[in-house]
Amino acid sequence: MRNAVGFLPCGANFIEVKQRKTLCCNPYKRQVCFRLQLYNLYCKYIVGINKYSHDASVCLLSCDTGEIVGNFAKERFTRRKHDGNDVGELVEHIFARLGIAIEDVDLVVQNNHHYSIGAFEEKLPWTSQMNYYPRQYLSPYNLFLGIPKVEISHHLAHAWSVYAQLEAAVASNGDSLILVMDGMGDSSRELISHSVNSNAGMNRYIHDLLDCTSIDPGDWKQQWSDKCYPKDIELFENLREAESCYRCSKSGIDLVWKRWSRERSPTEWYNYSFEDMESIGAVYSRIASHIFGDWNSCGKVMGLAAYHIPTKRHTSSRMKEWIRRLENENILSGHLPERLDIHWDLLKQLPYPNQWNERDEDLFHFYAALAHRIQKDTETVVVSLIRRLSKQHSIPILGLCGGLFLNSSLNGKILSESCFDHVWIPPYPGDEGIAIGCALYGYHYMKHGRFDVSSYTRTSQTAARRFSPFLGLDYSKSDIEEAVQEYLPWIEEVKPSKIAKDRLKPITAFIAEELYKNHIVAVFRGRAESGPRALGNRSILANPCDPNMKDRLNRRVKFRESFRPFAPTVLEENVTDILEFSIPVETISESCRYMSVTVSVKEEMISKIPAVVHVDKTARVQVLRRTEICWFYDVISEFYQLSKIPAVLNTSFNIRGEPIVESPYDAFDSFLDPSTEIDWLILEDRIFRKKTFPKAYHLMKVVLRRPIQIHTVENPLMDEVNFEVVDLNGKIYQLVSDIDTSILQLASTNKYTCDEIIQELREEVEDTVKVKFVLERIEFLWKLRLISLLET
Repeated sequence: MRNAVGFLPCGANFIEVKQRKTLCCNPYKRQVCFRLQLYNLYCKYIVGINKYSHDASVCLLSCDTGEIVGNFAKERFTRRKHDGNDVGELVEHIFARLGIAIEDVDLVVQNNHHYSIGAFEEKLPWTSQMNYYPRQYLSPYNLFLGIPKVEISHHLAHAWSVYAQLEAAVASNGDSLILVMDGMGDSSRELISHSVNSNAGMNRYIHDLLDCTSIDPGDWKQQWSDKCYPKDIELFENLREAESCYRCSKSGIDLVWKRWSRERSPTEWYNYSFEDMESIGAVYSRIASHIFGDWNSCGKVMGLAAYHIPTKRHTSSRMKEWIRRLENENILSGHLPERLDIHWDLLKQLPYPNQWNERDEDLFHFYAALAHRIQKDTETVVVSLIRRLSKQHSIPILGLCGGLFLNSSLNGKILSESCFDHVWIPPYPGDEGIAIGCALYGYHYMKHGRFDVSSYTRTSQTAARRFSPFLGLDYSKSDIEEAVQEYLPWIEEVKPSKIAKDRLKPITAFIAEELYKNHIVAVFRGRAESGPRALGNRSILANPCDPNMKDRLNRRVKFRESFRPFAPTVLEENVTDILEFSIPVETISESCRYMSVTVSVKEEMISKIPAVVHVDKTARVQVLRRTEICWFYDVISEFYQLSKIPAVLNTSFNIRGEPIVESPYDAFDSFLDPSTEIDWLILEDRIFRKKTFPKAYHLMKVVLRRPIQIHTVENPLMDEVNFEVVDLNGKIYQLVSDIDTSILQLASTNKYTCDEIIQELREEVEDTVKVKFVLERIEFLWKLRLISLLET
């Protein structure tokens, strides 16, 4: 059994019943035991970090080769979506896995777009003693004391995350443009304070108005005057980066222009007053908050927009006036970068904030109209800007990054209407890519201000590895076997049936056949993807031809809203068989590798692949090349032979409220969740299915699987007390009955069989029906993996 900080040793067998409180646990210790994967012992590293905000992450880059060793999102290890704050435990875990010491780090490059990291950390010894911040912030793996550090501004980090990859992706040494658009970036206060004060010492701050092709600051006031919009802003107003455009060459990045957003409300308010920012990304997130109560639900807004029904086809009068208003009034308009007009009065008057109810048809249509309005306005303003960029600069290559470009419908419009020959969107355009941008800038910084892209991106195996989206940890066979042994009571390993006496059926053929049978297959292979899209290594695969598959996945696997679509992965050579587009097929193949673009589906294919076609007859497609993921390519090829369809449904391997699985333990946890209906789990080249509850349970001993705490949760409104269980990893399980707590108490003694537990509960179980109920509760707790059943 594994151990975790904050809990008794796993050998102890106990239950603690108490009131709800915050638990102290170390989720990293839950991961597979540290087996060092030693790299070049003499190799030094650059560490890129995004911390103290949402989506904290760490990127490790080799100083010798410029190769990205890995990019690690904190959420994948803590199992908390968009997890932020410090990175001490994450760095410690990664370094231990890879056999790296802090002394192996030559440079740390970091970003936090809310405030200066250097100033914040300088005060941590005092503020942590005052309990303003956790003591864990003082970890040497978080502070990197004694190691040179550079802070770079938020949009500059975004731009660097796509810069070198952009040049490699299009195999060109010519210039290119990068457009960064998100909710908000660094503040103008940081720029001004670091420009006025000295940047000497161990910490430097680099902003794109400080001449980003040079280590020494340039004339930032002149840059401000020449390149910043809107022109009526004052230098010392409270401002945030909104949108930025860069021109890239082999020598580095130069700012073309930057538009700032005023801070219209104090940033000390909730969510940094994000909803009042004057940026496209912030306004879009405000609509997400209005509909779903979560600023991170922009993807839901995009999917919902396609369900808008025009007023003339709308029969209800309850929402008719508001829907008509949303059809006739813009939320966003203007011509970037000079001006962005936001209809604040309309936004303030919007009714029904955070009242999402999919079963309320009228409310659904209102929210769909609101989603359609912001989606249409966003597309109009952004596509207009990109057309202007194309005409002004006569550069054929465009890179897009920043959280706004997670919007695949917008990206589809850009791809088809922008006039650029090449449009490149990395697999991590949002803040999950900030650490990568920091590390790549660090490589440039270490080269004394000159970054030779032509030598860095030459076609080679090394260069190809640099820009792979699969940048997570590599788990060994022994790692997987350790996880298998822990979950053995609930899983059964299956060998592929033989197709000949002398050899086994390839696992790719097995997966394809199961998909063809409408079974759902979860896959864990190789290193995890960086970014929010599953591209094959951490995927749930299904049959796109099954008309019921979308509803089945939404209801019984992902547990999400029924309107949300699923994406297909299509073989590159068969793109024209499924998709309809007017641009060169090479452009589609190039820009759609990371499931970032929505494309129209051919009319004759809509009925053949209904599970991956949205209501507007589009699909967010991943175009797959054999050279990228050979085994996945083979799966689709095998499925193609069976179904005559060169595509499969591909969605991320996670359940609702959790990030994509990282470790083999995470894979088993999601697969075995009793509410999910996943048929198969592929762990590298091994196949698993779920065991059924043992038939001979009567004489089997009921044993507590791991130390737990049971919390009583009082509900004064309902005058009732409920119970929940928290395991050593901090995961919470809701209990249905007080009998559940009694069973767990008895199981903690390790001495009762199922029949003996029923005997002990005889006073509570007075008839046969209740005896059956107790057995059902034992089976329920077994499926939750809170108890095990052992043969006596």
